[in-house]
Amino acid sequence: MVGPTFPLYEAYNPGAAQLDSEHVFQLAWNDIVTNGMAPEAADKALKRTLEIFAKYPIPQSWGAPPPLLPSDYRGRDPGKSQ
Repeated sequence: MVGPTFPLYEAYNPGAAQLDSEHVFQLAWNDIVTNGMAPEAADKALKRTLEIFAKYPIPQSWGAPPPLLPSDYRGRDPGKSQ
């Protein structure tokens, strides 16, 4: 391993995890390719995406520091505390 690992975005956002597990956009692509329904498939996928994310509102946390990005780890020894 070259550096520290970090969880996928789905670990932080249950809406993204549900969207991924339901394969919303993959099903839309399938409708477009096999049935030729591009506008309808896109509308259907976006509607389902909005329904899913509406169930999981993200509260604002003004005082919290932003999460570390992989680029923030450059030059650090992951075994040492900073």
